[in-house]
Amino acid sequence: MDRPDAAEDELASATSNQSVMMSARILGELANSLQPLGVTELARRLDESKARIFRHLATMKQVGFVSQEHAGDDYCLGWNIYRLGVAAAEQFGLMRVAQRHLTNLRDLTQETTALAIPASGDALVAGSVQSERQIALSVKQGVVIGANSSALGRVILAFSPPAIQKRVLARPRKAFSPFSLVKPGELEARLERTRANWWEVAVNENAYGIATLAAPVFDEKNNILAAVSIVSSAMKVQEEPDEALIQAVQACAAAISADFNSAAWVQREKEKAARK
Repeated sequence: MDRPDAAEDELASATSNQSVMMSARILGELANSLQPLGVTELARRLDESKARIFRHLATMKQVGFVSQEHAGDDYCLGWNIYRLGVAAAEQFGLMRVAQRHLTNLRDLTQETTALAIPASGDALVAGSVQSERQIALSVKQGVVIGANSSALGRVILAFSPPAIQKRVLARPRKAFSPFSLVKPGELEARLERTRANWWEVAVNENAYGIATLAAPVFDEKNNILAAVSIVSSAMKVQEEPDEALIQAVQACAAAISADFNSAAWVQREKEKAARK
């Protein structure tokens, strides 16, 4: 005969499994969507009651699996998911593939190099290779940086789907320094320039004296996969960077893209040659 509490244990286990499954389904819908989703839309897509969806979202928000920009807004993936994504990216090869290229770029420029991945329109640092100078800049893994104060952020946003760009451009923008892009039209103009040049620079935008130069990394479908950069001083990387530095960063981005079977950089070079 079963113990009196055996049935209760089995019921609790079944309830827990259902809760995990529901959370996974919600995360799947949010991951597949190019824009945040509300309770009503999630309930419709998952064929569940709004009350049940809301209860799960409330718990998921507490642990950082989903987030809202403001109270009452729709839901999107939370930063804990992106931080887990960094670890997953490393396990599945993004940083392992990029590591040697980042190291080569570090050795060539003598500057710290970094790789960032898309994070709902922002950039999340997936890894870096620190300069070997006696005094060197470092970049923390897992840091999320926005497009209005970051070359990595602008590169990723510039090549993101239009729906993501529209949503990010509608957000309030925080100024980290007087050089952050907060004025109307400023960020949009820089994104256009980034798409035209396939590189971007940020000088003194996040912190005084710090400058970054970044270029896009693409996947096998030529969609934005990541962005690579050097992190240096504002004395070495200026608003009009040295052409050799631009070429070095772009060559690194192209090499990582090629390792992921992207033809984006090759196609760009063919188009440039055809215009000459």
